[in-house]
Order: sequence, then structure tokens, then C-alpha cells
Amino acid sequence: MSRRTPGSSCNAPAAGESQLNEANFVASTSNPSGDGPQNAITNAVSGSTSSRFSTDTDQTAGMNYEVNMGAPQTFNQIEMAFPSWATDYAGGYNVEVSSNGSSWTVVASCYGNGSPETATFAATTAQYVEVVLTAPDPSSWWSISQFLISAPAGTTPPPPVGDCSGSTSGESPLAESGFTATAPVPASSTGAQNAITNAVNGNANAGRFTTQAAQAAGDDYVVNMGAARTFNEIQMAAPDDPTDYASGYSVQVSPNGSDWSVVATCTGASTPQVVSFPAQTDQYVEVVLNAPTPTAWWSIEYFDVYSGGEAPYGGTAAAVPGTIQAANYDTGGQGVAYNVSSANGSANSYRSDGIDLETTADTQDTTGGGAYDVGWTSAGQWFNYTVNVATAETYTVAFRVASPYGTTDALHIDNSAGTNLTSSVAVPNTGGYETWTTVTASVTLPAGQQTLTVDQDSNGWNFHNMTFT
Repeated sequence: MSRRTPGSSCNAPAAGESQLNEANFVASTSNPSGDGPQNAITNAVSGSTSSRFSTDTDQTAGMNYEVNMGAPQTFNQIEMAFPSWATDYAGGYNVEVSSNGSSWTVVASCYGNGSPETATFAATTAQYVEVVLTAPDPSSWWSISQFLISAPAGTTPPPPVGDCSGSTSGESPLAESGFTATAPVPASSTGAQNAITNAVNGNANAGRFTTQAAQAAGDDYVVNMGAARTFNEIQMAAPDDPTDYASGYSVQVSPNGSDWSVVATCTGASTPQVVSFPAQTDQYVEVVLNAPTPTAWWSIEYFDVYSGGEAPYGGTAAAVPGTIQAANYDTGGQGVAYNVSSANGSANSYRSDGIDLETTADTQDTTGGGAYDVGWTSAGQWFNYTVNVATAETYTVAFRVASPYGTTDALHIDNSAGTNLTSSVAVPNTGGYETWTTVTASVTLPAGQQTLTVDQDSNGWNFHNMTFT
């Protein structure tokens, strides 16, 4: 019985192409079956054709096979091979590419006539490539043993994304007390939150997250930091389970838990796994396995997120003389740019890492963050402000403050060496947390950029801004 008559064939491979390394590629399909889509990627990497992806049903228009390469790649050819299932070729299909997995461009339209099927097209740079069937075939399944993607001759492979052998030296771990973790493969006796719990309490032996099953492509571990945070590194460690490290994985970030961007792609070799990448400000971070490992589970005893250090809010040091809004404390996170016993606030949306902010009733200087004040003061808390002092001299600093009680030792300013520059500053009883007044102190500063710390020495007062003259 004649199966079909091929139309214009795309089976004309270009010469000198170089196959892309697929170790971190992840495959998916519109028609999942017992022969998972990742088989074709796994076999392409291992060189084996003993197993396959298959639809396990007759071909219909619209079926697709999609590959996420983890990062943008330049390529001009795909090949689908299935030597042990000679009649399972795609009868009619498009090759489509995308930068985001949602908006697609057709780069080739083909009819197949056997194995392998090779489609060559103008070189393109994209993160996703998919094959979409354009014609039904009620007499054959669709199978792929190997799915290969190749770059044009002479193409220089893109550099690795991220630093997969980073160091935590000089980094500051973010406080994780408000973090929550989830995974699609929670085990019955352990859970995703264990790795976060242990990261907070410092106990790496109290429990772990583990898949309790062999690693599979697509397994992921998602951390919701509760609010947008600035960070540039993650660390996963399983010291009690040294063979349970992630073998091939990507690190992804998201502002909302649904739109993800890859910031690193890595191949693991041991624990701990430390991955550095350009600084990101997002609420979610996840690790996604890109390759199956049939001989090992995936376990994490602690998962840490790090900030690369402190910086002035908005990137530019505040000018002295001038007014510095309390809400414009430095970026860098808990223990680096500020220290608070708990994260409070009713207007923290002003900035991605907002802490203890509320809308102020003070009408004096409400520009550039001046619509907010810092409340929830408590002894031992502090906020840093990076300033650029025009001239070395003694300045008068005027604090806008409010308090329903009054306190003689409300605050003081330190320099980066910890020297108290103002002595204790008293805040009078103003009649309420939003009834404002000005108190002053003197401070002697050298010229140039420096960090000033506003130390909270007692509770019961609010802080709007400080003006240096």
C-alpha cells in the first residue's frame, strides 16, 4: 500500500555543519505518551537510537515537538532520525523558531519521505525550535529517535550562560525567613521547604528536599522570595547525599512565577553547586533539570540565594549637601543594606525590596521617595545610605521625625567604620506617628563617596527624611 507521495523534499543537508551540544536541552510535545519527548534529546546526546519519542497514535495536523535550548543559539539545520521505525516519518511539517516559546516564526515547510528528515534554512538565532505537523496521516505514528540541531559551518558556539563554578566569597546570603519553596515532585517523607528551612536555621542535617526518584528532565525546584529581591548567585548543597547533585540544569528567574528567563545553564559534577550570574531583581528563582539521570535522585539540604553587595538606591549616591529620603536606603538586602528584625510596611511597593515603608502624611519634601516614611522602628535595626559629600566639613543634619511618645535616644548616624558621628538624637512627643517635626544634629564628614548608617536605638518613632546643610 502506498503511504504518500512526497512533495518538495527538504532532505538536503548542508555541508560542514556542527551539531550543538544538547546536554541542557529540554523537549516537550503536544501529544505526550509513554515514549517521552526527552528520549530523542537523550539519545541525541548519548548517540543511542535504542529508544524514541513517539506519539503512540496516528499523526494529526497540529501535533508538535518542541525543544528549549536553555539559551539563544545560532543554527540553520535540524535533523530527525528514526532508523528502527522507518515508516514513522513526519509526512508534512513546518520548522518554527521562537525567542520566548510563545511567538513563533516558520523557517521551513517540508514533506518527509523517510529517515532521516533534514531541514536546512537560513541561519537564525533563537532559544526554541519546534516541528509542527501540517498534514494528518491516519496510517502512521510519528516517531523520533534522535533530534539534532546544527550550526552553520564556521559558527563560533555561544559562551556558557552564567558561571557554574562560582564562589560565595564576598557574597551576602539573603535572609530566607519569608521564602517558600515548591517542587512538582514532592516526596512523601520530605518536602521542598526543607531546603529553605535548613538554610534559615543553619542546620544542614535536619532534613532535605529530594525527588526520591531518578532525576528527570523538567523536574524543578521553585523558590518564592515573597517580594522582589536583588541577587546574583544561588547555592545548592547536599553534603549528606553527595551523589544527589543536579546533573544538567538551568537557573531561571521570574517577577511573577509564570514568565521565566534563563540566567544560567550548567552541568553538575559535585555538591555544593554555586552558580553566579548578572544581578537580577525578581521575586522567583527556580532550578530546572535539563537532562535525566537514571542512576541518582536529586536532593537539596540547603538552598541559598546571594546578593553581590551593597549599592546606592537608584544606582547613584545621594548628594550632600541635600535631602535624603528615608525610603531611599541602599540596595543589597537584609544584613547588607539594612537590618530589621521583621519585614513590615504597608507601602513597600515603592521599591522592589521595600521594607518598613508606609505612606507619609508629612507634606515637607515629598519628591523622589518622599511620599513614604520608615516606620516599625526597633532597637538594633539600621539602614544604610550611600552619599557623595561635596566638601569635607561639619554639616547640620535635620531629621524629619514623628512619635506619640518621645524618646531621648531614638537614633544616631555611624560611618562605615562604626564610629558614632552624631551621638544620640532625641525625638520629642509630636502627638502621633504622622505628626511631624524637625530635630537637628551636627556631623563632620570627609569629602567623597561614603556610607552612612542610620541606627535605630529605640522604638516608637517614624523617620521621613534627613537634610544636610
